[in-house]
Amino acid sequence: RAQMEKALSRLAALKTKAEIILGAVYVAHDKFSNDSVAVIKNGNFHICQEKTLDEENFLLDLAGKKVFVSMFSEDIYYGDISEKPDFMLFFGEDYYRRDSIKKIMYCLSGLAKKEKVPAIYVNPCGGNDSDILFGNSMVISPEGKILGEAPAFEDVILTVDTEKAVPYNPEPKEDIADMANAL
Repeated sequence: RAQMEKALSRLAALKTKAEIILGAVYVAHDKFSNDSVAVIKNGNFHICQEKTLDEENFLLDLAGKKVFVSMFSEDIYYGDISEKPDFMLFFGEDYYRRDSIKKIMYCLSGLAKKEKVPAIYVNPCGGNDSDILFGNSMVISPEGKILGEAPAFEDVILTVDTEKAVPYNPEPKEDIADMANAL
């Protein structure tokens, strides 16, 4: 916990005007929880554990906007959002399977259209034992179009201005090329 708080303090010390939300590990009573978020604003950080929608979801105020935060990407498929947010943010830990990128893109697009708000999907890339995390984070418009997409299997920072980005339809992906990149 001390190392995480030290890292968050260093980020908060940057005193950026932006408000930042990060997935976080929370430690209490010697138990770890990976369903928390850290919010950095005004040079300070706060680890949020208050769950206002259900066990795995948060509703946070970030830069004056209500942000629905899900720590489990399964909510993309089954998301029933009871309170209208301004944005939806899904932290994934999705492993590569054939057509997994297409499936997430399709479901996230449908959920953004249903809720009529932008949807953000954040997925790490790299390996975990025999599983491969594919990255491919993306931002979807309220109309269900792509506003920005990180490449699969590359560690990048994706920045998207949801008010200025031009929506586009994704290019069809080659499953064989994705599988080769996964290796």
